[in-house]
Amino acid sequence: MRFKSPLVCLFIILLLGCAKQRYQYSEKIILAGNSMITSLIKDLSKDIEVINLISPEQCPGHFDIKPDDARKISKAYILIIHPFQMYLYGRIQKINDDIRLEILKVPDLTVPTD
Repeated sequence: MRFKSPLVCLFIILLLGCAKQRYQYSEKIILAGNSMITSLIKDLSKDIEVINLISPEQCPGHFDIKPDDARKISKAYILIIHPFQMYLYGRIQKINDDIRLEILKVPDLTVPTD
């Protein structure tokens, strides 16, 4: 009987070690839908970490999430995207169901003025 107790403890430790790790998000990490949103956020606040999800050379309308992006998503608190990027929200929410969505609805954001 004495021999079984350490084996049971070892088995429990192994099970807990193999359990799926859930990342803890940070309230100071914002996930931006593209580089334009990243720049806007960085101009407004210097003490918040902003992660750019889609690099400037990629089309934001045809982006697909990669494993490295999933790590970024799991740590973010807020997701800020354009309305045409709503297709990403369902995928992102599967990775981080606590993420808060903000849609940047600004008319003529990319239209230059005189």
